[in-house]
Amino acid sequence: MALLQLTLVPLDPATLQPLPSTPALSGVLETLAFFRDPDFARSRFERYGDVYETSLLGQRTVFIRGGQAIGDLFALGDAVQG
Repeated sequence: MALLQLTLVPLDPATLQPLPSTPALSGVLETLAFFRDPDFARSRFERYGDVYETSLLGQRTVFIRGGQAIGDLFALGDAVQG
């Protein structure tokens, strides 16, 4: 089993950019696609990048992948909710 090693790097607020977001408003169609399409996340990662926001069942949802993106998220500390 391979272990993922994360390196936490402090973020500079001056360089932060808005989170890419799908055009989903209510999240109904996005939720249907989530349950029906096995490539749901992959196709959106290709379109929006390693971190993007969408709406599933009316709830803001952030998808994240990749060591750098996950390390950046954990570096925020209090921003992580489960």
